[in-house]
Amino acid sequence: MQLGSCRPPLNWRSLRFGRAHSVEAIDPNGAQAQDGWTVKYTLIFPFLVMFLATAAPPLHAQAVDCSSPKSSAEETECARQELALAEADLKQAFADALHPYSARTEKEVPTLPRSDVREEGKYKAKTRRALIASQEAFIRYRAAACDSVAKMYEGGSITEFAVNSCQAALTRDRSKFLRDYFEAK
Repeated sequence: MQLGSCRPPLNWRSLRFGRAHSVEAIDPNGAQAQDGWTVKYTLIFPFLVMFLATAAPPLHAQAVDCSSPKSSAEETECARQELALAEADLKQAFADALHPYSARTEKEVPTLPRSDVREEGKYKAKTRRALIASQEAFIRYRAAACDSVAKMYEGGSITEFAVNSCQAALTRDRSKFLRDYFEAK
């Protein structure tokens, strides 16, 4: 094919797969429109760009000084980092709160009468189910509460910052609750 010739638009229906996984684009008349090399890179390039854009960490995320953010983008990044820390803390507090209500191993079973062991098992299972249900309810509540904050700032550049801050505050409160009432570490 000569340079400057008119090529038909490339789409999935105009592809022909040949031997050794080579790909050629054909025009509606059946003539070869583009060579396999061009088609491969025409198809791969957008996916490669999307992968690199999503897989690489943002450059500004590493250099943000959260003690004194200088822009709304930096404030948003700091709120995002604060939320990530709060969620990690909540995950640990929840695991610590659930631990006493998990099944005991053979080494931990004290010498109790069989009926007491059965009652203890029922109590632990009931408490564990209630704790898991309350955590699920908290997640739904946090989403709804912070969604109302998002509606308040809808369309503004501060929306993401406000939502992340809302979620971080509620998450810290939940972690404190779990530690206070369930004696989590």
